This record gives sequence, structure tokens and C-alpha cells, in this order.
Amino acid sequence: VSLLVTAGAYFSVSLLVTAIGDGRLAGDVTSKVRERLEQVRRKIPKEQLTSVELRGATLDIKLRVFVTNSEDAKAVSDYVRLHPAQLPPPFVVLAHDLPLA
Repeated sequence: VSLLVTAGAYFSVSLLVTAIGDGRLAGDVTSKVRERLEQVRRKIPKEQLTSVELRGATLDIKLRVFVTNSEDAKAVSDYVRLHPAQLPPPFVVLAHDLPLA
């Protein structure tokens, strides 16, 4: 979604799309960042809860969508970048920079 800045002028917006995983946050996360990331994991708008059917089974997915430059998006991106091998992960990034028209 492009946002109107002035009459006839627009700027583009891109999104970070992540699924909330089953993993716990790593112990090396500072308390301030931990608080932000725990809030990201807990406060999931009902519009971002979805179900997908795979091979006859239903999988419930918790999605979070953020404007790419937001503090929440930066915290999630940084966490994933610093913990690439964590299994199970607390976050799975589905789109790093999804542009909207």
C-alpha cells in the first residue's frame, strides 16, 4: 500500500513477514530486546492467525507483519541474523522486504 504524502506524491512501503516458531529466545539476548521480542511473540492480531492444510492435516500459523524499518522488524531481523542455526527457531522470516505498490 502506497501512502499519500502530498497531493499526487507517494512513497513505497515494504514489509517483513515472519511466522512465530516454537523455539525459545536464546539466553544471550539483552533484557530490553528480549522484552520487545516476547511482545512480538505474544501479541498476535487475530487477522494474522491463519490455518494451512498440508497433506490432510491442518497447521495453525501465527504470522506477524511489520513495516520493514520498524523497531519490531529490526529486532526480529537482527535476532534471526544472529541465531541462524537455532532449532526450533522462535521466528521464521517468510519475506524480508516485501514491497507494496
